[in-house]
Amino acid sequence: MHVVTVDNVSKRFGRITALQGFSATLSPGEIVGLLGPNGAGKSTLMRLLVGLVRPTEGRIAVLGEEMPRHRRRVMGRVGALVESPAFYEHLSGLANLRLLAGYYPGLSKTRADEVLDQVGLLARGGDPVSDYSIGMKRRLGLAAALLPSPELLVLDEPASGLDPEAVVLVQELLQEEVRRGACVLLSSHLLSEVARVCDRVLVLRQGKLVGAGPAGERASEWTNLRVSDSLTAHGILTGIFGDTGVRADGDRLRIRADGLGPAVALRALIQAGVEVHEASPHRPSLEDYYFSLVNRAEGGE
Repeated sequence: MHVVTVDNVSKRFGRITALQGFSATLSPGEIVGLLGPNGAGKSTLMRLLVGLVRPTEGRIAVLGEEMPRHRRRVMGRVGALVESPAFYEHLSGLANLRLLAGYYPGLSKTRADEVLDQVGLLARGGDPVSDYSIGMKRRLGLAAALLPSPELLVLDEPASGLDPEAVVLVQELLQEEVRRGACVLLSSHLLSEVARVCDRVLVLRQGKLVGAGPAGERASEWTNLRVSDSLTAHGILTGIFGDTGVRADGDRLRIRADGLGPAVALRALIQAGVEVHEASPHRPSLEDYYFSLVNRAEGGE
């Protein structure tokens, strides 16, 4: 069973369409990155998943239950860091978590201590929240999301305000959650973070899903070449693959070729006396993939 099923969901706020015709599924044991420019609809989607807003059109099911109709039934199995968490500033971090733990029946008395330890705040758990830095409050919010040992963890910019050491801690924590079978959906503007921890990504632009695929490097139809004479090579390859099938960058060229195309290119270059120092498949990074989708959605090249 899917943890989340979103079927043709749209959300409008007055005349503004924040999400349009969005469909996706999330499964247990995966980390999915949600990417897109500001205003793309990421936060709206997350708020829909945790029942903070109701879809204008379409259907959302979380853990097999319709949302937001069965929100109370579902949220005891979901952890979320979607909006800036509100804590009692005069109370300690531990006291705040113990108050929140009271909303989840059956939690052990030590659960608040356990999640504080997970996010690296156990030593400061007795300090008032008013003494916490922005990054510490962010980690406390993550600890609150972890309280119910959630089957679904929805995180909006979980690394925001964190120092590098804390970012690594959070990445390791998310991997631990996945190993026990949880599903994690996180949004981030840090593409390197997403590429490091996510299994796949969903890319939003102006409320629409414009791309979905693996978060790591992916094979493409392009082949990279490093040659001794790029000017001569460019002319030869353009004659074979056309102007749109060849890209130049110094002594490196990239050709759009599949099947026997790369072999044809190498043979033509060698016959012309051009030395080929390197030939390898081009594997676009997540950054390449993301900006190609966003630019295409904007009508760019």
